[in-house]
Amino acid sequence: MAEKKAPTENQEGSTAVDELVGMIQKAGPEAQKAMREALGVGGAIKKSPPTQSNQDAKRIAYSVGEIVQPEGFQPKASQAKTEEGSEAVAEWLAQWNQRNSNPSSQAEEYADIAQM
Repeated sequence: MAEKKAPTENQEGSTAVDELVGMIQKAGPEAQKAMREALGVGGAIKKSPPTQSNQDAKRIAYSVGEIVQPEGFQPKASQAKTEEGSEAVAEWLAQWNQRNSNPSSQAEEYADIAQM
């Protein structure tokens, strides 16, 4: 006959935790709220707010209107670009400036050309 081994201290702790978790899950919402408050985690357990991506920001900007930065604004290059070296940063900045030039001034230039 095989002898039953006595549970180790680690196994006993695991079983106790499993039983405790089971009791908490079976408890009603009021009891769970009281337990969270007693543990001091009532405010820590919150659903995280949805994150906003660059695409969301662009979509909002396009639907609401143009984003205008102050005169002379230059964005900070990402760390990855900075690690590539100063030439990569300068190239990225030149491309950014080309993409983000003031479209209304370009529109005025095109209007002048069209009326010639």
